[in-house]
Amino acid sequence: MSPSEISRTTTDTKPDGALCVEAPRGSPSATVATAMAAIGLIDLSAIKQKVIAEKGWSEQIADYAELRYRRFLCMHLMDPRLPLVPPSDIDAVWHQHILFTRKYAADCKNTFGDFLHHQPATGGKAEAGELNRRFLETATRYADLFGQNYLAMEPEGLSSNWMALFD
Repeated sequence: MSPSEISRTTTDTKPDGALCVEAPRGSPSATVATAMAAIGLIDLSAIKQKVIAEKGWSEQIADYAELRYRRFLCMHLMDPRLPLVPPSDIDAVWHQHILFTRKYAADCKNTFGDFLHHQPATGGKAEAGELNRRFLETATRYADLFGQNYLAMEPEGLSSNWMALFD
């Protein structure tokens, strides 16, 4: 991001105390950088340690999952109307964050101005097509913003069959 983009990017607070991220039109890198800076204010250290303990993940895998979760939150901050569907690594971190109920509620209020609800899948056949469509929208947006495959859950950016770690 150029110095001129940074100087035209603003972070302010809404009347309810939530962060408001604005960047000049046509400058997605400034918007992403500003939104990621806002998401970076959320302390996820205890959440990450719980994920490591419960999932048996290495520190490296947990760090990468945390980064991907922060990007997921960034996408919501940038476009709250986009229905986001997380892959299993992001979902695992999100679930742990939600379990720290007071912290999660405060983080949502401070960052988004409102509670970010998690709508789990019910498993119905009618729902499957809609979830798949939303997942593809999320994956496309993630690739556009971060230049990475949404299914690449390894720190090296590769998809592999070690997905059993997330079961």
